[in-house]
Amino acid sequence: VKKGERELKIADRVLVGGTKAGVVRFLGETDFAKGEWCGVELDEPLGKNDGAVAGTRYFQCQAKYGLFAPVHKVTKIGFPSTTPAKAKTTVRKMVATPSNLKRSPSASSISSLSSVASSISGRPSRTGLLTETSSRYARKISGTTALQEALKEKQQHIEQLLAERDMERAELAKSTSHLGEMEHELTLLRTGHEQQVLEMDAKMDQLRALVVAADREKVELLNQLEEEKRKVEDLQFRVEEESITKGDLEVATVSEKSRIMELERDLALRMKDVSELRQRLESTKGSGSTDDLALPSPLLEEVSSLRNQITAMNSEHLSQLNAWKYKLAASDSHHQQDLQQLRATNDTLSMDNKTLQAKLDQASVQTAEVVSQWKSKIEAAMASQQQAMEDLKSSSSKGAAEQSAELLEMKITFEKLKVERQAESENAKIEQERVRLVHAKEVEELKGQMLVITEDREKQLESLRSQLDSATDQHLVEMEEALSKLQDTELKVKDLQVSLSEGQERVGALEALEAQVATADQKVAEYELLQEAETRGKKEIERLGKQLEEAQSQIVTIKASQHDGESKVSDLAKQLEEREQSHAILEQALATVSQDKQTLEEQLQSMKEMIGSTSNTQQKLQHTMQEMLEKLKTKEEQQASLSSEVVELKSQLSAMERKMKSAEVKTTQLSEEKTKLENDISEMIKSSGDNSTQLTKMNKDLKEKEMKQNELHAQLTQSTEEIGRLQECLEQSTRTAEQSQQEALQKHQDQLSTLQEKMIELRKQVELSEQSRKQLQSTHERSLSEVSTKSETITKELSHKLQQAEDEVQSSKERNGQLEKQIQELKTQVERVQAMRAAEEAHQSLEQETRERSALQQQEAETSAALETSRLNNQQLQQELEALKEKNSKYQEDLSHSKQQLSSENQRIGTLCKEIEEMKLAATHKSQQLSALHEENVKLSGELGRSKDEVTSHQKLEEERSALNNQLLEMKKRETLLKKGFDEEKNSLQKSIAATSALITERDNELERLRSEVSALRGENAMAKDLQSAVQTLQSDKAKLERKIQSLEKKINDDKRQLDNAPTSSDDPVVDPLREEQESTEHQDTIDFLNSVIVDLQRKNEELKMKLEMMVEASLNGNTSHDMNTSDRLGESGKKPLPPRLFCDICDCFDRHDTEDCPTQAQQMSESPPHTAYHGSRSNERPYCETCEVFGHWTDSCNDDETF
Repeated sequence: VKKGERELKIADRVLVGGTKAGVVRFLGETDFAKGEWCGVELDEPLGKNDGAVAGTRYFQCQAKYGLFAPVHKVTKIGFPSTTPAKAKTTVRKMVATPSNLKRSPSASSISSLSSVASSISGRPSRTGLLTETSSRYARKISGTTALQEALKEKQQHIEQLLAERDMERAELAKSTSHLGEMEHELTLLRTGHEQQVLEMDAKMDQLRALVVAADREKVELLNQLEEEKRKVEDLQFRVEEESITKGDLEVATVSEKSRIMELERDLALRMKDVSELRQRLESTKGSGSTDDLALPSPLLEEVSSLRNQITAMNSEHLSQLNAWKYKLAASDSHHQQDLQQLRATNDTLSMDNKTLQAKLDQASVQTAEVVSQWKSKIEAAMASQQQAMEDLKSSSSKGAAEQSAELLEMKITFEKLKVERQAESENAKIEQERVRLVHAKEVEELKGQMLVITEDREKQLESLRSQLDSATDQHLVEMEEALSKLQDTELKVKDLQVSLSEGQERVGALEALEAQVATADQKVAEYELLQEAETRGKKEIERLGKQLEEAQSQIVTIKASQHDGESKVSDLAKQLEEREQSHAILEQALATVSQDKQTLEEQLQSMKEMIGSTSNTQQKLQHTMQEMLEKLKTKEEQQASLSSEVVELKSQLSAMERKMKSAEVKTTQLSEEKTKLENDISEMIKSSGDNSTQLTKMNKDLKEKEMKQNELHAQLTQSTEEIGRLQECLEQSTRTAEQSQQEALQKHQDQLSTLQEKMIELRKQVELSEQSRKQLQSTHERSLSEVSTKSETITKELSHKLQQAEDEVQSSKERNGQLEKQIQELKTQVERVQAMRAAEEAHQSLEQETRERSALQQQEAETSAALETSRLNNQQLQQELEALKEKNSKYQEDLSHSKQQLSSENQRIGTLCKEIEEMKLAATHKSQQLSALHEENVKLSGELGRSKDEVTSHQKLEEERSALNNQLLEMKKRETLLKKGFDEEKNSLQKSIAATSALITERDNELERLRSEVSALRGENAMAKDLQSAVQTLQSDKAKLERKIQSLEKKINDDKRQLDNAPTSSDDPVVDPLREEQESTEHQDTIDFLNSVIVDLQRKNEELKMKLEMMVEASLNGNTSHDMNTSDRLGESGKKPLPPRLFCDICDCFDRHDTEDCPTQAQQMSESPPHTAYHGSRSNERPYCETCEVFGHWTDSCNDDETF
């Protein structure tokens, strides 16, 4: 194509990149890049803008319809630079030349006829010369005889000349008629040829339009295929997600079953405990009184409540199991349906592929048959041409023998004709040389265009190689990133192991709680021993009562005088009743202690459940790892199938390129042979002259070639029909695939909506749980502070009361001495016995008070220990929550990063698919060129019949075929290298996809673990509430006991006053020593007991203070429970704890800097964008592109596909 034809104008139809068609709307320089740019309004929304780039508008069009590209990348549709059009122009010129050359014989024949006529008209001059000679002869000869002879000779000579003239006239008439007929036939042939040329041009235009439409349809089909591939990938991802959910459900069912088994074991243990308690009750019934029957009632209530809870839990678990089973069945059915659909689509696609392959095989067989037929036809034409040449030679030899006489006679007449013919031949040679020069120029232009095309192809191959190299580099980078991610996952596994160790430490805490429960059981046993002691004391009281009754029977006579003493006895009896009431209150306190025991057991159960949940999470992690391995296998199989498809596409492309190269070689050969044939035809026309036999043979050859042309047209129609059938099959397959993809997309969208709703609900639940946790934390802290203050006040009050009690004991000793003196002064034994009884009752009341105080102190210690454990648990939970939040943020960042990687990989896959499409389009373009070249071959094969030197050309073709085979081998080697590179890229993609899928599954598992931990935190918050309620009940019981102590103290003071007011009497020698010994032993026991209680309380207070200080230090340092335990151990050994590690939430790294000192915050805080500047060093050379005329990259690494 000439340069004037290539220049673009506004409103021209153009192609951008060989695939995107549109209209030119802008030509010139732009602001966004240097150089000349062409703005095109596309026919389809495949562009990048609406005519405006970077705020400046160059033309107006719809969105996604505008595209800017360099001028050298835009080709004009009216004057394409492809080989078919060139072939068409050459065919037209080559077809036109023979007709011009055929006109010269007719002109030469007309000139020959005129020369013959002139020679005939010149014959009378010859007769005139003869008459002159005869007259001279007549003058010399005398006589009549000589004259008569001369006349006879003259008459004979005249008759001969007349006969010759008649013969020549007849021959001339025949030749003129024959020439007229030939000229008429030639005109008819020329008109027919011109009509055929016009028809072929129209057909070529139609075929071009059909090819453009087919290209568009092919692009649409390829886009649809890409969409179907994406839909299939989405379906596979959905199937994988559903399999993961199925595995999670199975793991949940297994965990529920294990939980049910644990509950059944706990039930069996509880039943054993109940049976043991019943045995104890039966054993205590024989020894205890009626008051002891009320003790096992709380245990029975506890057993009944536990049974109710177990039945409720069993019912709930059964309902949950049924629901899970139903969900599993539904998901299985859904999975099976999806799998059936996928199998059906795969079967249809495989069938379509098989049919297309069969059709391709048929087409290849047909092409082979057509080639063999053409070869046989060419050989037959060559043989017939050789026979015709031999016939011509034989006929020419025979004609020369017969006409030798005539030629000798007509030498004089033909001399003029030779001169004229020489002049005409010189003119014809000049014209032939001019035509040859024109053809040589055209051939040179075609060769230059072919060189340009080959250079473009080499550039495209180099660009593809550079793209492959860049893709390999990118895949290496991605591999490194995947390795870093694997290292991160290993670190996360280590963190999980640390969390498992923390869970083991929790198990140790649970074991400590179990030890506490065992101590509580020991206390209950001690309480039972105390009850037995109480029963013994009651027996002794009964014995003393019997002695009193005996004494009363002995001293009935003295009762009248001692009426005041009886009133005191009645008061003491009332006090005994009140003490019994206080005993009942103490039993109630015991019931509260049993309730506390129940709460502690519930805490133990909850901790066991936590341990079970951690074990379940471990099982889930193992299960997810197995599933990920299976997914990796499936992905590898998919990648293998894709690689096989790509290999097939590459083989097809290589075959098309081979065909293109062979066709180009054939075109060059045919063009050379055409020039040779034209020269041969011109020489044949010169040598032929007026031979009619040759004209008839040429007519026959033309008719045979027309027949061959008709046969070729029929073959073309058959091939077009087959192409239409193939297109229909492709359309049907694409429709079915589109329907299946639409259904899968709808299902996937429904599932996505449900998952999004579930995620929103879970987020709401997490927010509510965090709010409730904060509220519980605040309330727990308040209650802890209140309990600590109250415990301190109570301990102070108790210590003060103990001191007062000691003082009162001492004062009571003194008063007892005075009372002893007064009792000695009493004369009667009744008063002495009554005084003894009152002293015993006072002693019992003191013992009861001390017991109550010790029980209160124990309860306070237990409540403080429980509060401390709850506080520790809360702090541990807070730290775990913070760690989980940090992990969640990290996982979200990793998820976003993996999504970005997936999107980038999808973009790369899209670019690869686009490259494959471009290669396919190039293949179709080359197939069109092959079809055009095939048509040229058909036309040129008709002219090959006239050639003489076909044998030499055939040898050349064989040599070129060997050269092409060598080129094919080289191309195969290149193909193998390209396949290797593609396989490597595929493997890297598979690895990156596997790494991203593993990260996604790990994050899903961690999210599920977080949900389970949130549920566990809710349970622990409920336990904290229960502990708070237990503390409140203990505080109320404590207040009641304090009131009772005050009332008892008041009563003791009243008794002392009454004893002080009573009259003194003489000593009794029998009662005094017994009383003194008993009182001294009792006072010494009470004092020792109170001292031991005070020492225990002080020790426990000191331990609590130490623990509180450690807790405060740990909370300030932000250590976990594991760190606290280690700090306790270090405190015992005398070593200091380690400082906390630095961690940045933004950079997600340890030991570099803190979040507050992160340097990226300064970049994020800057609101104004930075000014554009070159930040490189002045010594280095800036990269500059000569094609784009822009800084930023080198010319070697320029992207030819850059558009705006």
